[in-house]
Amino acid sequence: MRLNEYTKKALVLITAASMCIGSFTACGSDKGSSDKKDNKSSESSDSNKSAEDDKSYKPAKEIVEAMASSVNTLPELKYVEYADESAQDTFESLCDIDYSLVKDFCIAYSIDTESPAEEILVIRLSSEEEAKENVSMLDERIDRRKKMFMNYKPEFIPIINKAKTDYDGSYLYLIISADSEVISRAFDNSVE
Repeated sequence: MRLNEYTKKALVLITAASMCIGSFTACGSDKGSSDKKDNKSSESSDSNKSAEDDKSYKPAKEIVEAMASSVNTLPELKYVEYADESAQDTFESLCDIDYSLVKDFCIAYSIDTESPAEEILVIRLSSEEEAKENVSMLDERIDRRKKMFMNYKPEFIPIINKAKTDYDGSYLYLIISADSEVISRAFDNSVE
């Protein structure tokens, strides 16, 4: 009789194991490849719509350049924009906004070792709702910069304390500068 109990338990275990294995192999079936084809065709039609919609938006680099030129106190800046080869890596090192939501961005940051804190970042997302939901991610960037400068060059903390983040429509911005108020007005003028 003991043999029957062991046999029953073994059969239950084998059945459970085969069901688990079956569920894993179902995930790898060819059905997904046809779904991928469907997604690619819808993505290409979406990208055509997106390209048409993009014509009504001002490029982020153009906005950042207008913001940077609104004051004469910024140090020498390096620009990285959405079209650059390393754009996604750069963006993901800046903030935790999901890169798949990003339609355009540009950052101008100081390359001057005497004044390293300044930066201007403009991001365009798909919608105003996404911008509103993600603006707090830029506040987290400011917090990380504060922590870094606290240990590195604490004399720049007052500049970081003047940082501004906000959104207008589908655009978000972050400004770290002693002149963040003036620069933010330049942003407002650029996206009108």
